[in-house]
Amino acid sequence: MPTQSPHDSNPHEDSESIILHFGTKPHEIDAKTLLDSFGAIETALMGISRHGHPEARFRIKVKPFQKGSFEVPIEIQQLLLATGLSLMSPDWANAKASVKILLELIKLKLALKGKEAKVVRRNGNTVEICKNSRSTINVDQRTYNIFVKDSTVGEAIANGFKALETDTQIKSFTVLSKQRETLLDVPRRSFRFISKVKKETTDNGQPVTERLELPIFKPVLDKSKGYKWEFYYRGIKRISAAITDEHFLERVNNGERFGRGDTLDADLEIVKELDQKLGVLVNKSYRIIRVHDIQRRYEQQALPSA
Repeated sequence: MPTQSPHDSNPHEDSESIILHFGTKPHEIDAKTLLDSFGAIETALMGISRHGHPEARFRIKVKPFQKGSFEVPIEIQQLLLATGLSLMSPDWANAKASVKILLELIKLKLALKGKEAKVVRRNGNTVEICKNSRSTINVDQRTYNIFVKDSTVGEAIANGFKALETDTQIKSFTVLSKQRETLLDVPRRSFRFISKVKKETTDNGQPVTERLELPIFKPVLDKSKGYKWEFYYRGIKRISAAITDEHFLERVNNGERFGRGDTLDADLEIVKELDQKLGVLVNKSYRIIRVHDIQRRYEQQALPSA
């Protein structure tokens, strides 16, 4: 019997159930606000889980709504190829840990109110951070590392709360456990602290590199055009990016086919420049320097063995 490849393995799955409570009057919510919130949660969880294992994936299932208020019970399922479990730290190997870190990140942004995170002391896996001149906040070491180093997760959280802030009907946002214990409670007046994107510290013109999942909008197989493909960037806008990964380009030259909807797990190099009118750094150009993996939109399902 042939050896089974990692991509043929059955996925391992675990889940965590929470309830999202949108404080609205009347008890209804704009569809765009709801979709943007779900998209931000999924993007943030994907970024968090990647620190434990790059093959972890999430699926969010919506349960029947509660009557009398706009509460959305959801089940967050973390999927990981069984062959990758041994490569993943036990601390990261479940959806509950990823949700805990996500909530801690939101609480930390809320506590700091846009200020930098100044470490007071470390104690084992806990980091004590100065909240103001009179108090501190304790967070998991993993939470602190992601807060400081991972702009993708921070931006996803900011985008989610920006959507809530834009919808004037939303008066609060609360996360409950399935036992209805309050895990997070953010009033509208505090949305602005969480919706702020962390200030860029990169010098003007200097590239930064982010590992992202980039859905293909238009593959360009003509070598004379520099392989400048079009992608969806963080699910919001289309970008053109040249590909310089020689191994990937060799696969293209050998006739491997790619289509719209396939997704590249890749290192994206972004060159920024200062917008003189706004006084902020904006993305100027994009280049894919390494392709780690390819997720096909339509994958053939393996037939069960006899």
